[in-house]
Amino acid sequence: MKKTILAIGILILFIITVFIPMSIGYNIKISIKSKDGNILYVGGSGPGNYSKIQDAIDNASEGDTVFVYNGMYEEHLDIDESIKLIGENKFSTIINNSNIDFNQPNIYFSGFTVQDGYGISISNISIFPSYNNTIKGNVFKSNYPWKGDIYIYNSSNNIISNNSFFNTGLYFSNVNHLHNILYNNTVNNKPLVYFEDTSDKIIGNAGQAILVRCNNITIESQEIYNTSCAIQLFNTNNSYFINNIISNNAYGVILDSSNNNRILKNKFNSNYLDIGFLKESYNITIVDNSFLTSGIYINNFNLKGWNTHTIINNTINEGKIYYYKNDHVGTQIPSDASQIILANCSNCIIKNLNLSNVICSIQLGFSSYNTIIQNNFNNLSDAIQLICSSNNNISYNILNDNFRGFDLYNSKENYINKNSFKNNSIAIGSSFYDSNGETFFSLPDKNIFRMKLFKRDIYKRKSTVESSKNIISNNNFYDSFHAIEAFGIQYDKIYNNTFSNNTHGIFIWLSDNIVISWNNITSSRSGISILGTSNCKITRNNISSSIFEGIEILSFNSENNYICGNIISNNNYGIYISGNNHTIIHNNFLNNVNNVYNNGNNIWDDGKFGNYWSDYAEKYPDAKPKLFNPWMWDTPYEVSTWPENKDNCPLVKQWPKSYSIDITQEKISTNLFLYKILNNLLD
Repeated sequence: MKKTILAIGILILFIITVFIPMSIGYNIKISIKSKDGNILYVGGSGPGNYSKIQDAIDNASEGDTVFVYNGMYEEHLDIDESIKLIGENKFSTIINNSNIDFNQPNIYFSGFTVQDGYGISISNISIFPSYNNTIKGNVFKSNYPWKGDIYIYNSSNNIISNNSFFNTGLYFSNVNHLHNILYNNTVNNKPLVYFEDTSDKIIGNAGQAILVRCNNITIESQEIYNTSCAIQLFNTNNSYFINNIISNNAYGVILDSSNNNRILKNKFNSNYLDIGFLKESYNITIVDNSFLTSGIYINNFNLKGWNTHTIINNTINEGKIYYYKNDHVGTQIPSDASQIILANCSNCIIKNLNLSNVICSIQLGFSSYNTIIQNNFNNLSDAIQLICSSNNNISYNILNDNFRGFDLYNSKENYINKNSFKNNSIAIGSSFYDSNGETFFSLPDKNIFRMKLFKRDIYKRKSTVESSKNIISNNNFYDSFHAIEAFGIQYDKIYNNTFSNNTHGIFIWLSDNIVISWNNITSSRSGISILGTSNCKITRNNISSSIFEGIEILSFNSENNYICGNIISNNNYGIYISGNNHTIIHNNFLNNVNNVYNNGNNIWDDGKFGNYWSDYAEKYPDAKPKLFNPWMWDTPYEVSTWPENKDNCPLVKQWPKSYSIDITQEKISTNLFLYKILNNLLD
């Protein structure tokens, strides 16, 4: 009997140890085969389970499932396979402070709380082709309405259902002609309203409204707050938005290729952007609205997108919004202006205004020969923005504590002179307009995914922005992140400016034929940085005390840049070059920790004169001046491990008056007598 009892006990113990763990999940192996593929487990206490979600994703194949047990996971997720990602419980399986990128089609995502990060980004572009995804039964929460959302770019046939959004929502881009399915989602416990190809509807009780190819939709007397975008229109016409309160959103109303819409008697409070016009949006009526801390922003590269609107009797920050179109009589803007939009205007004068706390205080579209002078700009996202505008005079203004001071898009021959910039993130900049017409707003903390779309083509093409022949001179730049940041400019001249304590003094991408001369650049992270930029002349600048590089040239098809006659001193690196076919001559490299880093095949002398290197005597103690060319040493200066890269004519003394003599490749003086005279003058 005892043996029988013992045998039964052993059998029961065997059943418990073998079968029960499979049901409760404590000892599950790293991967279990199912009919739909492998199941990989994250969390829990079973031996061999992954501790990080990304590790399981990296080891998953198409058709597999990654199952995540309850817990807090703080990690960035790149989903590069068509897999299922399933959480144990949507309230207690938490992905915190993360951004999640869908980089393949047919991804299934369910059962999570996604909070306080960048949310989910889905794009359908050549290197990230993602579509046909399902996002179902999740909770999205954020401390800020511009974070934690689902961002969908150019992607179709996605199913988004049964999700709850708190203080965030959905943001679509470039979906004008695409189809997606959304149902049973809520935003701040109100319905997320999504219509495609719908007409003659009245929307009530909306937490967020997204309209795609709709007509005659009315949204009236709603309160929409704390979401990514309160109302978003794509190819939607003849609609009405009346008596709504739209507050504390990232975006209030965005119109994308939408015409003949009316925005009347609404209150916009504390949105990052109240109303934005994108692409081909025409004949918009904006009347009797009140705005607080943001306002109206037009982004269109077609004249009709600027001068076909009716914008009257709107107030912002206790001042007025002035919109002028087709005005060529030289209007002076009234002193009670808080925001100014000039559309196809000329000879207007904007003078002696104090402008602050709006999205963009002055916008010029297709406007020329206007004067913006002696104004104060403070605490703005953009102080002044020019789109397709030329020959404007912007002088003697003071710009402090703005995100961007000036922005130039496709604007030419403007004169920016004797302005003072202090503590701006970007003092003068050029953002970009994507080749597909996609607009990139610079929301704080929301640019990681947007920049990915631009970087995909950095090796292949220039930016489509082509601002050219602007003059930036005699300005003072202090304490900015980028003093001058530019993409896709041509034939601009940047001269005789003072830069101090900026993170980057001059930072130029994907540009051509820029002249940078006579500038004094001190105490930056990098003095002058150029990337993917060719045929520039960097001459007669004084660049000192940079934390990293005095001059930085990075490849990406950069070539034929000419660096001559500069004083480069007390930087970590005097010059840092990665690339070929640059000419670096007649410069004085003084007391830099490292005078040069060169990874490429470049030219360092003209056959008679090279550069002055302050560490030459230390590196070559046995060198002597050449007998018949006493201005140069008899031993070349090695600038890299590339054997052909040498300064064959290193100078015994500093280049004479390098800060004041214009030396060009075509006019290099080799007169020994003149050289000796100039040297004597320096002694």
